[in-house]
Amino acid sequence: MIKLERILMPTDFSSSSENAMRYAVSFAKEYNAELIVLHVVQEPHRLRRVTQKSAEEKIDKIIAAEIGVVKKAMEQFVKDFGEEFKVKKLIKSGIPVVEIVESAKEENVDLIVMGTHGQTGTRHALIGSVAERVVRNAVCPVFTVKPLGFKFEMPYE
Repeated sequence: MIKLERILMPTDFSSSSENAMRYAVSFAKEYNAELIVLHVVQEPHRLRRVTQKSAEEKIDKIIAAEIGVVKKAMEQFVKDFGEEFKVKKLIKSGIPVVEIVESAKEENVDLIVMGTHGQTGTRHALIGSVAERVVRNAVCPVFTVKPLGFKFEMPYE
């Protein structure tokens, strides 16, 4: 039998994340698992490498302000799904793929549930996919949820 004690649910607060959250909450309730909801504030790492100390302080202030906004969004996002499950909220800054994979290790999660934006074809080739990179690099299984109304697009047409 599959044992799920901790489930990680990365969110960008999009409709794709809301759809995935329905699955994550269902799994958490079914398995009486702790649901860890994670949002990653994208940090402008490239800017840090080329900026001076005063500019770095400005970047830190911008990130701190964004984290304040994200905390409120996180509270509402989780509240919208009820309170009949154990939940832990995490907010980190950095590169989403790295932070998701590292959080899964740090929190010793059994499953990652995450939404995809459903990009296919040329858009996928140009933009890439956070979910796809998480699947390739995570130490645990990853359950991906396509957006509602997803339609497959033939690549390179």
